[in-house]
Amino acid sequence: MNAKSSHWRFGIALLALSLVLCGCGTFQIARRGDAKSESHSVDAGAATSASVLLEMQAGEMSVTDGAQQLMQADFDYDIVGWEPQIDYQVNGSQGQLAVTQPGSVDNVPVGSTVNNRWDIQLNGDMPLDLVVRTGAGEGILDLSGLDLSKLQVETGAGNTNLDLSGSWGHDLHATVSAGVGNLSVTLPADMGVRVTAAAGLGGVTATGLTNSGGAYVNEAYGSAAHTLTLDIQSGVGAIELTVP
Repeated sequence: MNAKSSHWRFGIALLALSLVLCGCGTFQIARRGDAKSESHSVDAGAATSASVLLEMQAGEMSVTDGAQQLMQADFDYDIVGWEPQIDYQVNGSQGQLAVTQPGSVDNVPVGSTVNNRWDIQLNGDMPLDLVVRTGAGEGILDLSGLDLSKLQVETGAGNTNLDLSGSWGHDLHATVSAGVGNLSVTLPADMGVRVTAAAGLGGVTATGLTNSGGAYVNEAYGSAAHTLTLDIQSGVGAIELTVP
Protein backbone atom coordinates (compact mmCIF):
# COMPACT_ATOMS: atom_id res chain seq x y z
CA MET A 1 0.00 0.00 0.00
CA ASN A 2 1.50 3.38 -0.98
CA ALA A 3 1.33 6.48 1.18
CA LYS A 4 -1.28 8.13 -1.00
CA SER A 5 -3.66 5.16 -0.78
CA SER A 6 -3.13 4.99 2.96
CA HIS A 7 -3.96 8.67 3.42
CA TRP A 8 -7.06 8.31 1.23
CA ARG A 9 -8.29 5.33 3.26
CA PHE A 10 -7.74 7.32 6.44
CA GLY A 11 -9.58 10.34 5.12
CA ILE A 12 -12.69 8.55 3.92
CA ALA A 13 -12.79 6.28 6.97
CA LEU A 14 -12.50 9.19 9.36
CA LEU A 15 -15.22 11.26 7.75
CA ALA A 16 -17.56 8.31 7.32
CA LEU A 17 -17.01 7.27 10.93
CA SER A 18 -17.71 10.77 12.22
CA LEU A 19 -20.97 10.87 10.28
CA VAL A 20 -22.01 7.52 11.74
CA LEU A 21 -21.17 8.51 15.30
CA CYS A 22 -23.07 11.77 15.09
CA GLY A 23 -26.12 9.96 13.76
CA CYS A 24 -26.28 11.86 10.48
CA GLY A 25 -28.94 9.85 8.68
CA THR A 26 -29.23 6.16 7.92
CA PHE A 27 -25.95 4.44 7.17
CA GLN A 28 -26.32 2.37 4.02
CA ILE A 29 -23.62 0.68 1.99
CA ALA A 30 -22.65 2.54 -1.18
CA ARG A 31 -23.35 0.57 -4.35
CA ARG A 32 -20.25 0.04 -6.43
CA GLY A 33 -20.79 -0.12 -10.17
CA ASP A 34 -18.56 -0.63 -13.18
CA ALA A 35 -15.51 1.60 -13.36
CA LYS A 36 -16.24 4.55 -15.62
CA SER A 37 -13.92 7.03 -17.31
CA GLU A 38 -15.24 10.25 -18.84
CA SER A 39 -13.65 13.27 -20.48
CA HIS A 40 -15.37 16.64 -20.66
CA SER A 41 -14.43 20.05 -21.97
CA VAL A 42 -16.11 23.42 -21.51
CA ASP A 43 -15.69 26.24 -24.00
CA ALA A 44 -15.63 29.74 -22.50
CA GLY A 45 -17.86 31.14 -25.22
CA ALA A 46 -18.16 34.93 -25.01
CA ALA A 47 -16.69 35.07 -21.49
CA THR A 48 -13.43 36.91 -20.88
CA SER A 49 -13.25 35.91 -17.20
CA ALA A 50 -14.91 33.20 -15.11
CA SER A 51 -15.87 32.07 -11.66
CA VAL A 52 -15.16 28.36 -11.16
CA LEU A 53 -16.50 26.07 -8.43
CA LEU A 54 -14.98 22.59 -8.04
CA GLU A 55 -16.82 20.64 -5.34
CA MET A 56 -16.01 16.98 -4.59
CA GLN A 57 -17.55 15.05 -1.72
CA ALA A 58 -14.89 12.35 -1.60
CA GLY A 59 -11.99 11.28 -3.77
CA GLU A 60 -8.76 12.56 -5.29
CA MET A 61 -8.69 15.89 -7.08
CA SER A 62 -5.89 17.24 -9.24
CA VAL A 63 -6.10 20.79 -10.62
CA THR A 64 -3.60 22.50 -12.91
CA ASP A 65 -3.43 24.81 -15.93
CA GLY A 66 -3.10 23.69 -19.55
CA ALA A 67 -6.64 23.78 -20.94
CA GLN A 68 -7.10 25.37 -24.35
CA GLN A 69 -10.76 25.92 -23.51
CA LEU A 70 -12.04 27.05 -20.13
CA MET A 71 -11.79 23.50 -18.76
CA GLN A 72 -10.66 20.08 -19.88
CA ALA A 73 -11.21 17.26 -17.39
CA ASP A 74 -10.97 13.50 -16.96
CA PHE A 75 -13.15 11.74 -14.41
CA ASP A 76 -12.81 8.16 -13.10
CA TYR A 77 -15.33 6.73 -10.64
CA ASP A 78 -17.06 3.49 -9.69
CA ILE A 79 -19.74 4.51 -7.18
CA VAL A 80 -23.28 4.61 -8.52
CA GLY A 81 -24.65 8.14 -8.41
CA TRP A 82 -21.27 9.88 -8.24
CA GLU A 83 -21.19 10.97 -11.88
CA PRO A 84 -19.85 14.56 -11.88
CA GLN A 85 -22.31 17.28 -12.75
CA ILE A 86 -21.09 20.14 -14.98
CA ASP A 87 -22.97 23.40 -15.34
CA TYR A 88 -21.77 26.41 -17.33
CA GLN A 89 -23.47 29.71 -18.03
CA VAL A 90 -22.31 33.04 -19.43
CA ASN A 91 -23.63 36.34 -18.08
CA GLY A 92 -22.26 39.14 -20.20
CA SER A 93 -18.49 38.72 -20.20
CA GLN A 94 -18.46 36.56 -17.03
CA GLY A 95 -18.55 32.77 -17.24
CA GLN A 96 -19.87 30.70 -14.34
CA LEU A 97 -18.67 27.10 -14.18
CA ALA A 98 -19.66 24.59 -11.50
CA VAL A 99 -18.35 21.01 -11.35
CA THR A 100 -19.94 19.10 -8.49
CA GLN A 101 -20.25 15.55 -7.22
CA PRO A 102 -23.77 14.45 -6.34
CA GLY A 103 -24.53 11.92 -3.65
CA SER A 104 -23.00 11.74 -0.20
CA VAL A 105 -20.15 10.03 1.63
CA ASP A 106 -22.38 8.96 4.53
CA ASN A 107 -23.06 5.65 2.77
CA VAL A 108 -19.41 4.66 2.36
CA PRO A 109 -18.49 1.88 4.82
CA VAL A 110 -15.74 2.61 7.32
CA GLY A 111 -12.31 1.43 6.15
CA SER A 112 -13.36 0.97 2.52
CA THR A 113 -11.74 2.41 -0.57
CA VAL A 114 -13.52 4.08 -3.45
CA ASN A 115 -12.38 5.07 -6.90
CA ASN A 116 -13.25 8.70 -7.57
CA ARG A 117 -10.59 10.79 -9.28
CA TRP A 118 -10.85 14.16 -11.02
CA ASP A 119 -8.01 15.44 -13.22
CA ILE A 120 -8.93 19.00 -14.12
CA GLN A 121 -7.10 21.46 -16.35
CA LEU A 122 -8.17 25.10 -16.41
CA ASN A 123 -7.31 27.87 -18.83
CA GLY A 124 -4.17 29.68 -17.69
CA ASP A 125 -4.84 32.86 -19.69
CA MET A 126 -8.31 33.72 -18.39
CA PRO A 127 -8.80 35.55 -15.05
CA LEU A 128 -10.48 33.14 -12.64
CA ASP A 129 -12.25 33.40 -9.30
CA LEU A 130 -11.67 29.84 -8.07
CA VAL A 131 -13.41 27.97 -5.26
CA VAL A 132 -12.27 24.40 -4.45
CA ARG A 133 -14.16 22.30 -1.90
CA THR A 134 -13.23 18.73 -0.99
CA GLY A 135 -14.91 16.59 1.65
CA ALA A 136 -12.61 13.62 2.20
CA GLY A 137 -9.58 12.62 0.18
CA GLU A 138 -6.47 14.05 -1.40
CA GLY A 139 -5.97 17.34 -3.20
CA ILE A 140 -3.11 18.24 -5.54
CA LEU A 141 -3.74 21.84 -6.55
CA ASP A 142 -1.00 23.20 -8.80
CA LEU A 143 -2.40 26.67 -9.44
CA SER A 144 0.92 28.31 -10.27
CA GLY A 145 0.08 28.62 -13.97
CA LEU A 146 -3.39 30.12 -13.55
CA ASP A 147 -4.44 33.77 -13.62
CA LEU A 148 -6.23 33.88 -10.29
CA SER A 149 -8.13 36.96 -9.20
CA LYS A 150 -9.50 35.27 -6.07
CA LEU A 151 -9.02 31.87 -4.41
CA GLN A 152 -10.94 29.97 -1.75
CA VAL A 153 -10.00 26.40 -0.72
CA GLU A 154 -12.01 24.33 1.78
CA THR A 155 -10.99 20.79 2.74
CA GLY A 156 -12.59 18.27 5.08
CA ALA A 157 -10.40 15.23 5.80
CA GLY A 158 -7.23 14.43 3.88
CA ASN A 159 -3.93 15.93 2.80
CA THR A 160 -3.68 18.87 0.41
CA ASN A 161 -0.74 20.15 -1.65
CA LEU A 162 -1.30 23.71 -2.84
CA ASP A 163 1.13 25.38 -5.26
CA LEU A 164 0.75 29.18 -5.45
CA SER A 165 4.26 29.87 -6.73
CA GLY A 166 3.02 31.73 -9.80
CA SER A 167 3.72 35.43 -10.29
CA TRP A 168 0.53 37.35 -11.01
CA GLY A 169 0.51 40.92 -12.29
CA HIS A 170 -1.91 41.97 -9.55
CA ASP A 171 -2.58 41.48 -5.87
CA LEU A 172 -4.22 38.19 -4.86
CA HIS A 173 -6.18 37.33 -1.73
CA ALA A 174 -6.55 33.62 -0.95
CA THR A 175 -8.16 31.73 1.93
CA VAL A 176 -7.72 28.12 2.99
CA SER A 177 -9.92 26.34 5.53
CA ALA A 178 -8.65 22.84 6.37
CA GLY A 179 -10.39 20.33 8.62
CA VAL A 180 -8.31 17.22 9.30
CA GLY A 181 -5.07 16.53 7.44
CA ASN A 182 -1.75 18.05 6.51
CA LEU A 183 -1.53 21.14 4.32
CA SER A 184 1.54 21.94 2.21
CA VAL A 185 1.69 25.33 0.47
CA THR A 186 4.34 26.48 -2.02
CA LEU A 187 4.54 30.27 -2.26
CA PRO A 188 6.05 32.71 -4.79
CA ALA A 189 9.40 34.44 -4.28
CA ASP A 190 9.06 37.26 -6.82
CA MET A 191 5.94 38.89 -5.41
CA GLY A 192 5.25 39.87 -1.82
CA VAL A 193 3.77 37.20 0.42
CA ARG A 194 1.96 37.59 3.74
CA VAL A 195 0.48 34.50 5.40
CA THR A 196 -1.57 34.26 8.58
CA ALA A 197 -1.90 30.65 9.74
CA ALA A 198 -3.99 29.42 12.66
CA ALA A 199 -3.41 25.74 13.43
CA GLY A 200 -5.54 23.86 15.94
CA LEU A 201 -3.93 20.49 16.72
CA GLY A 202 -0.80 20.80 14.62
CA GLY A 203 2.11 23.13 14.02
CA VAL A 204 3.30 25.52 11.36
CA THR A 205 6.69 25.26 9.67
CA ALA A 206 7.89 28.02 7.36
CA THR A 207 10.84 27.82 4.96
CA GLY A 208 11.95 30.99 3.21
CA LEU A 209 9.70 33.20 5.33
CA THR A 210 10.09 35.15 8.55
CA ASN A 211 7.58 35.78 11.31
CA SER A 212 6.68 39.45 11.45
CA GLY A 213 3.92 40.72 13.69
CA GLY A 214 2.19 37.36 13.84
CA ALA A 215 2.32 36.76 10.09
CA TYR A 216 4.79 34.99 7.81
CA VAL A 217 6.34 37.17 5.10
CA ASN A 218 8.91 36.61 2.36
CA GLU A 219 11.82 38.85 1.40
CA ALA A 220 9.84 40.59 -1.33
CA TYR A 221 7.03 41.63 1.00
CA GLY A 222 6.75 45.41 1.26
CA SER A 223 8.92 46.11 -1.78
CA ALA A 224 7.31 44.08 -4.57
CA ALA A 225 4.69 45.68 -6.77
CA HIS A 226 2.08 43.05 -5.90
CA THR A 227 1.26 40.94 -2.85
CA LEU A 228 -0.24 37.53 -2.21
CA THR A 229 -2.23 37.59 1.04
CA LEU A 230 -3.07 34.12 2.34
CA ASP A 231 -5.24 33.36 5.37
CA ILE A 232 -5.20 29.76 6.64
CA GLN A 233 -7.42 28.13 9.28
CA SER A 234 -6.64 24.50 10.17
CA GLY A 235 -8.34 22.13 12.60
CA VAL A 236 -6.09 19.08 12.95
CA GLY A 237 -2.86 18.67 11.00
CA ALA A 238 0.46 20.28 10.17
CA ILE A 239 0.84 23.35 7.96
CA GLU A 240 3.99 23.57 5.85
CA LEU A 241 4.79 26.86 4.09
CA THR A 242 7.63 26.97 1.58
CA VAL A 243 9.17 29.67 -0.61
CA PRO A 244 11.50 27.81 -3.03
